[in-house]
Amino acid sequence: MSDALHFKRILPGSDLTSAQVVRFLQQLSAPSSPRPLVFETWACGTAIVHLLGCAESGGATMRALVSSHLPGARMVASSRPEVVDKVARLRLTPKAMPLRDDALEAVLHAIYGVLAGRAPGETIAVQVVCGRGRRPTQVPTRILDPASSIPDLVVHGPRVAPSETRHRIVRQVGQARLDVTVRVAVTASSERSQQIRDQLLSALAQLEARSSPCSWCNWLDMFELLG
Repeated sequence: MSDALHFKRILPGSDLTSAQVVRFLQQLSAPSSPRPLVFETWACGTAIVHLLGCAESGGATMRALVSSHLPGARMVASSRPEVVDKVARLRLTPKAMPLRDDALEAVLHAIYGVLAGRAPGETIAVQVVCGRGRRPTQVPTRILDPASSIPDLVVHGPRVAPSETRHRIVRQVGQARLDVTVRVAVTASSERSQQIRDQLLSALAQLEARSSPCSWCNWLDMFELLG
């Protein structure tokens, strides 16, 4: 059985830049970072709270990463600020296609814009779970087009992927990867919950590569969060 997750709150230094945050997030996805690793940003009341969760055995590594990449930042023991009403999980289709790797800073700015626009009494949380790693794999010379829809398969039959699509898949699976789950949690009225969810999807959609649209699963029951 895996160790329980221990959460620490990150208290950023006064001179922290967006470029430093981007580099820190890139380091969290490196093979040397503890797994599983949970990064959460909570916007509730008048505060925005950043939490890192990992097994106790990974605590020293996380403190070293924070010290190296976030000058002046501190980590203190913490727990999740609130219990939320609704949770949705991000879905990417097809899974084989890579995301853009040049839009992280723009995505961060857009997400913080949504968090800053919350109304009094609303709570918004964004969770990123970094799971197990995936070894590089080989891709056959001819593969089926992952962008083919079910109606296309029924009417036209299987279709070989264009060379550009295959090359993008090779770049994706030909290198070490991580299983990542993204969730958003909201406490707000039904109308505002849907609006916030759509705004966060628009922010994250900047990571989309062509033919790889992002969408949210419907609001999840709490037991589904275990998956």
